[in-house]
Amino acid sequence: MKKRKVLIIGGGIAGLSAGSYLVRNGYDTEIFEAHTRPGGVCTSWKRGDYIFDYCIHWLVGTSSGTGYDCVWRELGMLEDEQGKTNSNSQNDHSGENN
Repeated sequence: MKKRKVLIIGGGIAGLSAGSYLVRNGYDTEIFEAHTRPGGVCTSWKRGDYIFDYCIHWLVGTSSGTGYDCVWRELGMLEDEQGKTNSNSQNDHSGENN
């Protein structure tokens, strides 16, 4: 049976996540991104001596119980380079002001 291919427009969090899930389910994928780096609005840039983190809002869903934490875990986004889960992401911060 011929493998199906999905073309994804945009290499932001949604496009990269969709690509990851599709590959895990046996699809060939190709992601098209207009920018030189993937990540969409989840990026940072440097101006002078300062680094601006435009992605900080995505950290809201990393605490357990938020509903997004399971997606971040499945995609491996809460792991360091050695594959260890970030200890801060396992804490339950429900009820805290973020």
